[in-house]
Amino acid sequence: INSTLGKSVGSLAAASVSFAVGLAALVLITLLVGGGFGDLGEARDLPWYYLIGGLLGAVYVTTALIAVRELGAGGVTVATITGQLTLSLADYSLKDVVHGVFSAVEPLATEKNIAFKVEVAKDLPSGHGDERRVTQVLLNLVGNAIKFTDQGEVTMRASAINGSYTLSVSDTGPGISEADQAKLFQEFQQADNSITRKKGGTGLGLAISKRIIEMQGGRIWVDSRPGQGSTFFVSLPVEVEQQARPT
Repeated sequence: INSTLGKSVGSLAAASVSFAVGLAALVLITLLVGGGFGDLGEARDLPWYYLIGGLLGAVYVTTALIAVRELGAGGVTVATITGQLTLSLADYSLKDVVHGVFSAVEPLATEKNIAFKVEVAKDLPSGHGDERRVTQVLLNLVGNAIKFTDQGEVTMRASAINGSYTLSVSDTGPGISEADQAKLFQEFQQADNSITRKKGGTGLGLAISKRIIEMQGGRIWVDSRPGQGSTFFVSLPVEVEQQARPT
């Protein structure tokens, strides 16, 4: 009975996180296209500000549920979650994605009094891939950067060369040791230090992001030194022709 119940909880959690992340990203994209973000100075007075916050909060709640399920009975992995994902390939503007993520998350940086900058290449081409999944990954990377940065700045960059996009999210946070970098993209793993334990998290976001990027034929990695901040990089084909198998 316990085994059956554990599997049911794991399936429910996996479905919930897929739904919550997807719905949050869908709301972001819809607001961006429709011009719903408006004046960020009045952001906190708009219903969408609280709606997005609630949806993104649901992501953390459901991933925590998965973590509890893993510790209690085992069997739930990132593969369980991403195995349910199917790419929806279409033409999209990476420039719009980057600026949409900036508009959605900028209030969090403002609240912490840290600078949040965006640098997008002027000649950035339109792409073909899963816009919603790319948005999810950027939200995760930028959200982590802001969470772990208490002073200084976070910068999101986007460029393209030789048929590939290069995305990066840099911060002036505490940095990550080489030992922690080796396990950072593994499920239920986080940097093992007092700052990470204080900030919290389930250790799922980067593992899920890795698989989403690999499903589109790309890769994700980090460059960091303790005390010198971190930069997360994503290399992604401009034209994604079909869904690939994650490594």
